[in-house]
Amino acid sequence: MNHVSTLFFRTSSKEIKPGTRFKQLREWNILLAVSFVEMVKEEYQVELNKKDFLYNDTIEDLYRCVCNRQ
Repeated sequence: MNHVSTLFFRTSSKEIKPGTRFKQLREWNILLAVSFVEMVKEEYQVELNKKDFLYNDTIEDLYRCVCNRQ
């Protein structure tokens, strides 16, 4: 969660939890999505794609995508 929370500037790290619906955060946009993809690629050597963001709703959902590809 620490890696994810560092991407957000306006959203408190206390709000970033596994069950957080990232698309509902005011700060969520395409630039943040690209930053998220790059962070995952750098930290976990896993590439997320557009479908991962379309078909998943929470931070935990994206985490599971990463785990399933490692």
